[in-house]
Amino acid sequence: VKNQKREASAPIIDAFRHSTPEILLSAGARFVEQAPFYLFTVFVITYGVEKIGMSRALVLNSITIGAVVELFTIPLFGYLSDRVGRRIWYLIGAVLMAIFAFPYFLLMNTGSVVLFSLAVILSLCVFHAWVYGPQAALIAERFGTRSRYSGASLGYQLAAPFAGGLAPIIAVLLLNGKTSLTALGLNGVTIGFGTGSWQAVSIYMIILAVISFLSVLGLKELTHADISSTEAYTVTGADEPAVLAATD
Repeated sequence: VKNQKREASAPIIDAFRHSTPEILLSAGARFVEQAPFYLFTVFVITYGVEKIGMSRALVLNSITIGAVVELFTIPLFGYLSDRVGRRIWYLIGAVLMAIFAFPYFLLMNTGSVVLFSLAVILSLCVFHAWVYGPQAALIAERFGTRSRYSGASLGYQLAAPFAGGLAPIIAVLLLNGKTSLTALGLNGVTIGFGTGSWQAVSIYMIILAVISFLSVLGLKELTHADISSTEAYTVTGADEPAVLAATD
């Protein structure tokens, strides 16, 4: 880009001008990864200790083991997605996350130390890693090289207000029927709607998975496409996985 003197003077504007649908769909694709990550690493501490009666040390150790194993499964799943196709791999991951939503809690609710730990470990090293492994490439390849960094960053960050740090707060609200907003800096403020349940949290996870599934469904498979052009790209064709059209 630099050698060709094709740098975008305002890459953010350039990204929105040419790739607004891709930015929004990329943000939607992140829902199934970002929100469950906070549920699997933050919310589970409250749930495991206060609702199931597990020791805090056990919960933290399970999270740590899952995270360590995930260090290996993330690149593994990224590699496999390169072979299979990142779009189809991600779609399968969204389906698996939805399927896992109820068994995740059912395993923890048994009160068994082994099954609780298994649920926590698998949530990270399999179900989260499945979608996190191919995510960076899946999003980055949506944008031309002139605005790839800005476009991908916008896709990433737009998901944060909806599927980021709010996820544990939403989960506690769904679980207990009420939650404190202290984490948002609103000391003493509590919101609620009545009686909650763990099933509501599972449904929340399924909704997140559906949002991401539909978002990725709107993207095209570009795993083997040439994405080296400096132009911003939009995907054309209903079934052609690597057909691109440059836009000025």
